[in-house]
Amino acid sequence: MNTIKAIGCAAILVALLGIIIAVFWNQQIQYLKPTVKPKSHNTITPGTQISLSFLKEGTEPIFLHFYNPDCPCSRFNQDHFRQLVRRYQGKVKFYTIVPDSAEEPLSQELNVPIISDSDGAIADACGIYATPQAVVLTAKGILYYQGNYNKARYCTTRSTRFAELALQSAIIDQPLPLAVQRAGLPYGCNLPSDINTGTNSQSISLINLFN
Repeated sequence: MNTIKAIGCAAILVALLGIIIAVFWNQQIQYLKPTVKPKSHNTITPGTQISLSFLKEGTEPIFLHFYNPDCPCSRFNQDHFRQLVRRYQGKVKFYTIVPDSAEEPLSQELNVPIISDSDGAIADACGIYATPQAVVLTAKGILYYQGNYNKARYCTTRSTRFAELALQSAIIDQPLPLAVQRAGLPYGCNLPSDINTGTNSQSISLINLFN
């Protein structure tokens, strides 16, 4: 009887340990590596003309905030995005791109238009396959920057605030700083539109399970 109880307790402990490891993987470890690039991904390089139906002609650079409320990494950078909008609104036209039509309270609070991209067409046009990611376009719709907000998860490292440095240079119509050009591969969550085509389905399952 004691042996049976011991085996039962051990099984429960193993199950709990498995859950803890899965949660830790979901929230921490998997995001220390670059996001898996979908097999169907087409690289879009800076200097490419980006044509999107919702963009209006204007004189300000355009900032596209690729956000997924189901992605922990997206939630980590919300404070930084809020700071960017409050600091540069009026000099830059901001849009939030979400994978479905769900509401995004922060963007609503900041009066930032929210654009649904359920099929991933906007992301594909900009060469994006992860969230959170930033895209900066010139006023004429030329791709100026695409990539990470920051090397640090909470966007607190000033020397690697890639998106903001790109935005500052775009506002004054200067070449993209060399340090920003070396921003590196995207980190974060794969887009649901790519997951649905078979990319990294295990990761998204963990995200949905523990959120």
